[in-house]
Amino acid sequence: MPEDLIKQLEVGSEFLAKTCLHSKIIITVDGIQLVETKEFHPVSGTLLD
Repeated sequence: MPEDLIKQLEVGSEFLAKTCLHSKIIITVDGIQLVETKEFHPVSGTLLD
């Protein structure tokens, strides 16, 4: 299960990196969702390691 979650987060972060959307990934007990936001927080590649 944790490996599946990590894989989903990797796919989501790759999608965000390829688009112009300012979005965030929200993880809840119900699942993972992608929310568009007007905020912009650059992410270091080290956070995905």
